[in-house]
Amino acid sequence: MGEQEHQDKPPQIRYEGGVPILDVGRQLSEVERKQDAAESRNTQYQSDQVKFNRRLVVATVGLVISTVAIGGIQVCYMHRQWKLTSDGLSKMGDQIWAAKDAAFAAQRAAGTSNEILAESKRQFGETLKQMESQTGAQKRAAEASKTAAESAKKSADAAYSVERPWLGVNSPPTYKIDQDTSTAKDREYSVGIKNFGTSPALEVALRVEPGNEKDFRKKIDGICSEAWKFSKRGFYIIPNEPYEYTQTSFEIFLSVGGPLVDKPLSAVMGCIVYLGTLGDRHHTEFCYVTEKPPQALEGSLPRRCAVKQEAD
Repeated sequence: MGEQEHQDKPPQIRYEGGVPILDVGRQLSEVERKQDAAESRNTQYQSDQVKFNRRLVVATVGLVISTVAIGGIQVCYMHRQWKLTSDGLSKMGDQIWAAKDAAFAAQRAAGTSNEILAESKRQFGETLKQMESQTGAQKRAAEASKTAAESAKKSADAAYSVERPWLGVNSPPTYKIDQDTSTAKDREYSVGIKNFGTSPALEVALRVEPGNEKDFRKKIDGICSEAWKFSKRGFYIIPNEPYEYTQTSFEIFLSVGGPLVDKPLSAVMGCIVYLGTLGDRHHTEFCYVTEKPPQALEGSLPRRCAVKQEAD
């Protein structure tokens, strides 16, 4: 039964000697018990509340201490940051002043450079004018020197042309033929050459080939090239000395068809090559033609070809 039922239960009545007696002691004892229980609960509650308050105070104190510590740390950090920022601003200020000084110095240097550049341009213009004037004078002097050198060369060439050797044909080609043979073994071809100059001709060589008069200009360069191949083994001819060049077994006595026939020869083409005393190269071309057949060549005098023949 609950507490409310004990409270609502009416007091009991007992009879002693026929006299009704109200039993309130028991009810009073119950009330006291309830008061004791309530006081016990209140005491327990107050004890628990004190413990809770103590814990709350400890926690609050710890929180305050933590907050103070964190605040101190933050203050230290903020102070450090402020110091770093202050130092950075100070350094930045120094750098700004240094940059200003450098810019000012650069500006002054630029002004000085512009002045130097202007002065250099002026001096360059004056130097250029002087050089142009000098160049004109030098050009005129060079042209005069060139003209003088050309004149000197012409004079030297003219003087050397008088003193150099000049080889040419002194007598036209002659032929000696053995009429008893059908080959060219016993046939000779001779041509007289002479040094018409005033100095010896060195390393003289001569090349002769048969051909056609109209083909002379086409073949003569090759004939001269072949003659130069034998120049190192050539001979010399002193001034005004005639020299008779003789070649045996010469193919000039054969016609185009091969053995001797009663056909006239076409032309004899030749080139004389030689060196001057200064090592200068010279050559003389010649060409002779005859209308007689090979059997009648001996003792004949051929004529010069009617083509251009050069000498240098």
